[in-house]
Amino acid sequence: MTSNSNAMDPSSSEDETPLAPEIQARVNELMHALQHAPAIACPFTFNWSGNQDLADKASMRIRLYGLLMREMWPAMSFSALSAITFHHDYELALKEAVGSERDAPVPTKEAGGFSVGMMVRAGDGVHVVMHESVALALASDDETTSDWAQSVVRHELCHVADYAFKRELIEKHPDQCRYSGFDTYMAPLAEAMWDEFYANKYSFGPWADVRTFLDLLRDAVAAIHAEVVEAILEYRTSSDLTKLRQIAEPKVKFVAQCFGYAAGCLAGKGVTLEQEAPDVTELLKRLGLLGAWQTCYETLEVLDQRRPNWASVLDLTDLFPGCIELFSGFGLHYRPSGDGAYIDIPETQYTGPLQIAMKRLGLT
Repeated sequence: MTSNSNAMDPSSSEDETPLAPEIQARVNELMHALQHAPAIACPFTFNWSGNQDLADKASMRIRLYGLLMREMWPAMSFSALSAITFHHDYELALKEAVGSERDAPVPTKEAGGFSVGMMVRAGDGVHVVMHESVALALASDDETTSDWAQSVVRHELCHVADYAFKRELIEKHPDQCRYSGFDTYMAPLAEAMWDEFYANKYSFGPWADVRTFLDLLRDAVAAIHAEVVEAILEYRTSSDLTKLRQIAEPKVKFVAQCFGYAAGCLAGKGVTLEQEAPDVTELLKRLGLLGAWQTCYETLEVLDQRRPNWASVLDLTDLFPGCIELFSGFGLHYRPSGDGAYIDIPETQYTGPLQIAMKRLGLT
């Protein structure tokens, strides 16, 4: 079923039990804002298994979340949002949203990664695409289910707001928005880490499940560390650096993204990794990644504190030392060399002669 919704009146789907005067006044205030100064004014499309009543309920909740977020952080703007789509075929919807002139983003297939929502560039603005399961959960009366959906929606709305902030910076300083040389190696990690940090920190609330993202970090680090070690051992025999980079760089970028997810949740909750997840802290320490985590987390917090005063989007270069440290933790040491990078791959306890011999003998 395909539905469109621009519902602005929740009265048809909400309990009509009389409310306390102060609560009724708050409801009236929100209703007035939804009708006369909405935070989200874009159209909604539902290509899904639900019905019109559920579509209206889901879209109303999203408009309300946007309004509440703008109240809490007045600088947040969702004006760049051109459309919100829920679809039973998520990957097809992503392709349709970006059109034929751009390659559609591919949801992650890395260990533990599971994408149900994404903001994509579309024309002069952005389009949020989500799997139909998010809309069905939004319309659910089950609190746990609707909390999950609220987290997904708020997270994507934060991406929209951060996109608008960066676009304004680029318009003000068009000569300060491109990376070159060595910086192009670190920028993908820094951008992925910042984007997810910001989205998770500012979408955090009682509805958020912090442990989900800590488990994602734990599982991704463990799996990707093993895969990168395997790729380095193969490189020891083949000397094919291009192949090693093709394998390792996207995987380490995903770990940087997971750093951002986890750091954003922890910052939103106001706790440290050691306090919230000693098991993940121990894993990072054992694999030689705890230093990179600490550097990145501290830098993300500093960047966020001064975000209103960023000189340009290139302020994200402050994350590059942490990204270099993260690569080093996986056994790839990057340093500037001319207009590019030199990558040193020293022997480690995981990639030394003994491990190479065991691999050749089929013992690993």
